[in-house]
Amino acid sequence: MNISAQNTRTVKLSWKTDKKTGVKRDTVIFEMPQTDYDFSRFSPYLISYLNGVQDRMIREMIEAGKPIVQAMNQVSQDHMIEWLKEEQKSGRLTKEIVSAWFDAELSDLLAVALADALGVSDTPTPEQSHMIELTVAAHKEKISALAGGATSYAPKIAEKLLKTVELLDTSSDVIAARFAERLEGMIAATDDTLLGL
Repeated sequence: MNISAQNTRTVKLSWKTDKKTGVKRDTVIFEMPQTDYDFSRFSPYLISYLNGVQDRMIREMIEAGKPIVQAMNQVSQDHMIEWLKEEQKSGRLTKEIVSAWFDAELSDLLAVALADALGVSDTPTPEQSHMIELTVAAHKEKISALAGGATSYAPKIAEKLLKTVELLDTSSDVIAARFAERLEGMIAATDDTLLGL
């Protein structure tokens, strides 16, 4: 193993609480030399990893409603690099985490905003309540899908989702700020491939 004397990297390791014992290891942080990798030796494994990245990207796009052919055309090396950047930036947000965040932070705010927009009184009819619930659920599904780095929406859909996210203070809510930035990018996008959604 070749070690570069000039560079070091910070290693930060944390553990989840053990479900059986209830014990959680302390977080460990330390510096170590940065390995000067001979990437030719890792080639077979890197190819396997990158193929897995493509598979995850395609899965996310299919789950977001894109046809297979369209998803296959959006996993170029440039697309993969952007996905990896977003994946790193997102701090490994999962759909489950975003869904829980939506329920805790956005669900009630959105329901109230929808009721106001529809002119619903303090005692909505069952039909009105059902319509609001369906709309909130639809927004939750699409916003939760943003946990995936490959998820993208047509500008008109992104505009509606941005209005929902901006019900929160994006200057203090990290997740809302991330999604607002992504949605703004989708709104500004001119890529024709987005128009089929």
